[in-house]
Amino acid sequence: MAEALIAQMLEGERQLQHMLVSRDAHTAITQILVATPAWMYNKGRWHMESVNKVAVGHDQPGGKVSLIEIECGAVNYTSHSPDVHSDLLTNPCPIFLSSIIRPV
Repeated sequence: MAEALIAQMLEGERQLQHMLVSRDAHTAITQILVATPAWMYNKGRWHMESVNKVAVGHDQPGGKVSLIEIECGAVNYTSHSPDVHSDLLTNPCPIFLSSIIRPV
């Protein structure tokens, strides 16, 4: 029997985490992509980039921060603080690592 390929659009790390923990033996996740808005890189369009890592932690004021490391090594944060850095996050909790998925 041929395998069915399904693409799903998720919103946020909670949905990603749910998908990762609820998959069964018949479900394989082969790639995670993030849509990056044009303003983040001063480009004229959005970009789809492969994700290496997703983690959640808290910044110095105690706000929740998502960290998304993309394939090229750049790290994007959901914090509005310009001083946020992965070393400054407290209670970092990995949600996804690219090593847990298998290529097609």
